[in-house]
Amino acid sequence: MLGGEFEVGAAFSWETHGLSVTSAVYEVEPLWRTCWGGAAQEIEQVHVWTFSETGSGSVVVTTEESVEGVPRLT
Repeated sequence: MLGGEFEVGAAFSWETHGLSVTSAVYEVEPLWRTCWGGAAQEIEQVHVWTFSETGSGSVVVTTEESVEGVPRLT
């Protein structure tokens, strides 16, 4: 959950596949691109979302993800 404005440096927490993750916003270019990432266990991730308008008023979101590390198995 994001506790304030979606801006560079803002932190938010979420869960996926039983992992608690704290992420930070790295880059915000309104209506075009955002970059965010974080760590869980031994995994570092970076996500880039790019937004493009179609001619019909719809928006296409393209996502890229970079993952480094191997999770600890418990």
